[in-house]
Amino acid sequence: MRARFLASLCLLLSATAPAEPQKAASHSREFWREIAKNDAKLPEGESAAVLIQELSSYLGSPDPELRDSFGYEISAAWIYRDRSLGPEVLRGLLASWQKNLEAGVGQTGTDAVFLRSFSALNLSVLAALDNAAPFLSQEEFDSLHSAALAYLAAEKDTRGYDPVKGWIHPTAHTADLLKFLARSPRLKPGDQEAIARGLLSKVESSTTVFAFGEDERIARVFVSLLRRKDATPGLLDRWLEGLPKAQRALFATPRLDLPRYASVQNQKSVARCLFAFIAKDPASEAIDSARKALLGALSAL
Repeated sequence: MRARFLASLCLLLSATAPAEPQKAASHSREFWREIAKNDAKLPEGESAAVLIQELSSYLGSPDPELRDSFGYEISAAWIYRDRSLGPEVLRGLLASWQKNLEAGVGQTGTDAVFLRSFSALNLSVLAALDNAAPFLSQEEFDSLHSAALAYLAAEKDTRGYDPVKGWIHPTAHTADLLKFLARSPRLKPGDQEAIARGLLSKVESSTTVFAFGEDERIARVFVSLLRRKDATPGLLDRWLEGLPKAQRALFATPRLDLPRYASVQNQKSVARCLFAFIAKDPASEAIDSARKALLGALSAL
């Protein structure tokens, strides 16, 4: 009797349990190449919500065509330009890509960095979309902001480009994400300071000289913070006051400390880029304060 009851229960549960979500079919490289050649337009009869899952699986590939041309560029076109995906699909991508930031973080020199780095880049597209056509809740935005800063601090791989595998760029891609978060009306005043502190800590702790445009991408984050209507005046003053002192200390000893040299050189590069970017900006308290501090620091170098 008990056996018949359990058997009937199992049949009932199997009949009523929700089906597992179907995985997107795997398409050929030529399928994606045709889409890329056609300005990333969604093929007739295809579902962006289904295809985006396959594109997402390419973010960790060491193959630059799969990762950059398909996983990033096509996804960015469908998400931001074409607005082809609904809020629920976007939230699913947000959760998946945010989780990817933790995959193997702390490792250096491995291919695991691609998934983290390009997930950060694709998250920047979601952040940009939310600025243009809001779909995130404040809680979701705060979670993304926290995840971005945590990843910025935890990522130890600073490679920029590989001749075979292409762009790696975790520092630049995280800066891209923070740039769009820094433009958000959801950003709280204290969050501005958190972004600035996180980036300055990253630059100051860097032990390799930025060679692939990371300085420009980081400076763009500071530009976004300074151009906000609620920008915090003097946000960068302490850092800029200390920069000339850091350079003097670097050359105070006969033997060059290479990690410290990289740190100072990167700080100088970011400061120069930032000054160039805001040189002709309309006057505001935050902009004027930053221009004055930048000019003072750069003149003293």
